[in-house]
Amino acid sequence: MSRSAISGDAADHTNASSRPAPPGHSERLRTTLLAQVQRQLPRFLIITSLSVLLAVWILWDWPYASNKVIALWGGSFIGFLIFRGFLVWGLSRSPQLRSRWLGTILIATAVLTGAFWAFALVALNPRVFLNGELYADITSRQILLSALLGAQGITALAAYAGHLRAFVGFTLTAFLPAVAYLLLHPTSTSLMVSTIGTVWWVFLILSARYLNRMVSDAIVLRLSNEDLISFLRDTQARTLDTNRLLAREVNTRAIAETQLQNLNEELEQRVAQRTQALMESQEGLTLAIEASGMALWDWHILDQEITHTNLEPLLGCEGIGNRKLLDAANGLVHPDDIRLVKRNIIRHLRRRTPRFEARYRIKHARGHWVWVEDRGRVVNWTAQGRPERMLGTRRDITREREAEETQRKLDYLANYDRLTQLTNRRQFRNRLHAAISDARDSQTRVGLIFINLDRFRQVNESLGFEVGDSILRETGRRLTELGSKLDTLARIGGDEFALIFPDVHSNDDLERLSEEVIGSLRAPFRIGDHELLLGASLGICEFPEHGRELAILINHADLAMQQAKRLGGNQWRRYSPDMRSATVEQLHLENSLRKAIFRDEFIVHYQPKLSLASQRIVGMEALVRWQHPTLGLLHPGKFIPLAEETGLISVITERVLSQATTQLKAWTDAGLGKLHVAVNIPPQQLHKGNLLQLLEQALDDSGLSAKQLEIELTETSLMDDPDLAISLFKQIRRMGVSIALDDFGTGYSSLSHLRRFPLDILKIDQSFIRDVGTQNEDGAIVRAIITMAHELGMKVVAEGVETREHYHFLEQERCDIVQGYLISRPVTAEAMELLLREQALAERQQPSFLSGIEL
Repeated sequence: MSRSAISGDAADHTNASSRPAPPGHSERLRTTLLAQVQRQLPRFLIITSLSVLLAVWILWDWPYASNKVIALWGGSFIGFLIFRGFLVWGLSRSPQLRSRWLGTILIATAVLTGAFWAFALVALNPRVFLNGELYADITSRQILLSALLGAQGITALAAYAGHLRAFVGFTLTAFLPAVAYLLLHPTSTSLMVSTIGTVWWVFLILSARYLNRMVSDAIVLRLSNEDLISFLRDTQARTLDTNRLLAREVNTRAIAETQLQNLNEELEQRVAQRTQALMESQEGLTLAIEASGMALWDWHILDQEITHTNLEPLLGCEGIGNRKLLDAANGLVHPDDIRLVKRNIIRHLRRRTPRFEARYRIKHARGHWVWVEDRGRVVNWTAQGRPERMLGTRRDITREREAEETQRKLDYLANYDRLTQLTNRRQFRNRLHAAISDARDSQTRVGLIFINLDRFRQVNESLGFEVGDSILRETGRRLTELGSKLDTLARIGGDEFALIFPDVHSNDDLERLSEEVIGSLRAPFRIGDHELLLGASLGICEFPEHGRELAILINHADLAMQQAKRLGGNQWRRYSPDMRSATVEQLHLENSLRKAIFRDEFIVHYQPKLSLASQRIVGMEALVRWQHPTLGLLHPGKFIPLAEETGLISVITERVLSQATTQLKAWTDAGLGKLHVAVNIPPQQLHKGNLLQLLEQALDDSGLSAKQLEIELTETSLMDDPDLAISLFKQIRRMGVSIALDDFGTGYSSLSHLRRFPLDILKIDQSFIRDVGTQNEDGAIVRAIITMAHELGMKVVAEGVETREHYHFLEQERCDIVQGYLISRPVTAEAMELLLREQALAERQQPSFLSGIEL
């Protein structure tokens, strides 16, 4: 149904009612009337169906119409009524369709129902009325049919009481065609019948209109009553809510007044307590500031006056009082720092920084300079946005600056050569290791060039060390001029230098660089009155072509350099395997080394370790020796590099570990003390991946306690795979075995690495111990290493202790354990056992093992 139809239907209902629908009721009235018609419709359809059957019975065997026509009419009529019933039932299941189409469908189906009745009256009736003749049989049937149609009209009046249009449509189509037909064929009988039909139709229309008005009024009244009841209920609910809210508000105000009174009393008490606490806090803060050594300053910017507090402990003077800022700055701040202080203040006053910060020197009352750190910010601004007042703190950072400067010097001394200012051997190894690691990751090549000055030894011995040092400095300068092409230029010892060339693209790169180096060092050296011609021998090797380990690369570069020197010097040679294999002695040594493993020619010597706290031997380091059948006793330097290169070092380490643990277990069972033994573990053993199993087997076979075993590893061996090393070390420490970092200061470690690795002991390399106690800076380095190790919770072992000066220096610096020729050279197991027995006897007679030694 269209919107106009709906609006018109609602208007008809409203106009038909004597009581106008209240605002908003039109749509509800229409919907209610339609619902009422829908409820009445099933009964109307049943009555109509029965009426159709009765009409068929009346007209059956009618001489003026065949039974087939009558049956067809009756069947069609009843079928239409059934369809109408299903149609209306279907609309009732969809509120949206019902609201839109029900009114239209009611009118349409009412019209069609009336048309069926009109057909019965016009087409199935004889024309006796038209002929003016009356026959008893015909008349009785026509009267019955007319009465049936009249009853049908009354039934429709009740059914369509809520829908006047549907009723009008039904009666118009049901009665008016028959009346019109009679009027078109006038006779006395037809005029009478048509008049009666017309009167009857008018009566039904008037009745329907009146009934519709009554129904509409009743519904409007009911809707108004419902709205009124709803309004009254809502009003009553709101009234009850308002009463409850008022009661709650009254109660709340009463409670609030009580609480407010209590809060006032509590607030007064708190104010008194807070005032007292504030005073105590102020006193404590003042004492804390005085105790911390900090000073406060208050700068009134507009009048340029600044007030200081607590300056006596900081600067050795009483409070300056109110002074002009620039006057105070010019009189106290170091001339080199005043520009920095002013610049930082101006940047903050212009709101370019969130706070003012500056570190600078300020003059002490005694005349020396004190480093201070100022921090502050503007706390008041004028209405025009100008800074008005600034507050800040000042603290003494002199010790921090001295510590930083000391650390910087230590770092420099530990990583750079003092004579040439080039990278030293330690830093060279670090950078070479880093370059190798980067090349592994990026699948690139690294070039290494060793440089040895030709004839330097003769010049140094004949003209003196000062001339030699000048030559070395000049060599460093010349090589530095090639630095843009290099990653690292280092002096690695004596007259030897090294170059690291990362990301090598071709062999020509290294060869061209070597030619440039030779050309640079071939030029005369003018030292004082001397003009010297030296030249240089260079050895070249590459990663990974000539080796994948740091030590092997260094060894191969050295072999190539020695080959260049043997060939006359002033040239370069690239490493090739035949440089090593060409040496007959080297070949014999390698063959003998392999045989020595099967003949068990390796023995273990022991070097005692002395505790400075207890003055007794607390352990020893196991050092391998080779009892060669013809060459005699060989020290590790003669065969360990070859064992590492040939991969035999792992087997030798296993033999040493087994002998050392078994021997210490025997000494422990003999009652010679709860000692520990340290065994060196090479990098290859870590790479092999069986170190944990090797330690477990050695301890199980010997029966030695894990707490008596200590393993020593070099710094560079830890850095190939730090994460793997950390995981392995944690497992080893859980076993109870101690871990020592050997030769500290010569490898790749740093503070950050030391913190990461779970280490127990730090061994200072003997190269740092050699010159302690003199004016050399090595003493400062050793002192820093000991302090750092203790702060990290590690014990410190010093190697190479050979003089009384070494011993006293390390004792003064609280080193834990010392090891060196002053205590004992490495000795055989028998000699070591004798030392231990002498110590046990001395402990029963004298206070310490060294009490008989003059130190």
